Amino acid sequence: MKVFRSKIVFYILLLFNYSFCINYITNERGCQIGDSIANYCLAKALSIKYPDKLKFLYTPFIHSDLFVFDLHEKRIEQNMQFCQNMSAYSNENILQNSDKNNTLFIANIETKVDGVDQFLLNTLKKEVQLKQIPEINSIPDNMITVAIHIRKGNGGGQVYDGEQSSLQIYDYDRDQVCYLDDYVNYPFDWESYRRNSGKIEHIFLANYKDYVTDEIFGWAPAGKFLDQVSHWQTKFPPEQYYIDQIIKLSKELDNQKIYIQIFTDDKDPKALIERIKLAVNLSNISFYFVNNRNLSFRDQVAQDLYSMSRFDILIRSQSYFSRVAELIGDHKLVIYPLEYKWESDKLIMNKIVIKGNILNLKRRIQ
Repeated sequence: MKVFRSKIVFYILLLFNYSFCINYITNERGCQIGDSIANYCLAKALSIKYPDKLKFLYTPFIHSDLFVFDLHEKRIEQNMQFCQNMSAYSNENILQNSDKNNTLFIANIETKVDGVDQFLLNTLKKEVQLKQIPEINSIPDNMITVAIHIRKGNGGGQVYDGEQSSLQIYDYDRDQVCYLDDYVNYPFDWESYRRNSGKIEHIFLANYKDYVTDEIFGWAPAGKFLDQVSHWQTKFPPEQYYIDQIIKLSKELDNQKIYIQIFTDDKDPKALIERIKLAVNLSNISFYFVNNRNLSFRDQVAQDLYSMSRFDILIRSQSYFSRVAELIGDHKLVIYPLEYKWESDKLIMNKIVIKGNILNLKRRIQ
């Protein structure tokens, strides 16, 4: 009888443990602030989608204490013990391993989260607001305002990514550029990966003229790179991309007065702005740049993120820093590149997303 009771207790406990498997998810520390916030958002999003399967543990990163989520998220501790650590590739990856117990999933920018709805975006928006509002320059309210984030990575910012060897200003057939005004995705979805069965496959190889197999990275250039910024072409578009969007935007706004503020990590921002100003050559547009490089990097982050989020329009690359600004803000229009192609030494953003309705802006200025 005692043996029978013991077996019953054993099976009840087994059933209890099986029914209440608890796993955890955390964010990987990114190399840069934009990547780190994206990692946080992706991990947080999965924990919100599967509250009965995942508990969120917050891994602090550089300057993460600037943001609201730092006030209340439960932090991961060094003494925490998990049965195993596992990369969080996707929703399916989480669900397929939901029967495990005490597993720590780790999310990073390669994590694919499907089914991100407006409720989830609104929740993330609240979490990534700044604790304290930094002082910024005044933005005019009597004209359309445009924030442009130009990522260069050439030594003017915290991290050196490489020199862009592609042509920056050039002429080309603009009919090959496809504009998408019905494309729906959230700021941290990354379209330069093809995901299949939870695995991530880079697809940038075909955009190089020659390459050979590499044991570690899976590829290596046989000759010279077409660009020194590796495979992040949509993160580092040429200046021509921004020039074209400014001219197109001005035309669609009937050449009304436009205030443009450039945000950039370029090592010579004044020269950059002069090149763009000369190429655009429109008298209705005023260009501005606020040089805050005398501030600490922490203060620059807070000031630039908050300022970029306040504008009517955001023209960005696929830099995670400006993606965070998009999430924080309430822009009427967001423009960013989705795909690219090479024409010899010309790097062309040939598929561009336009999120929002320019008619709302037209009504405002009439």
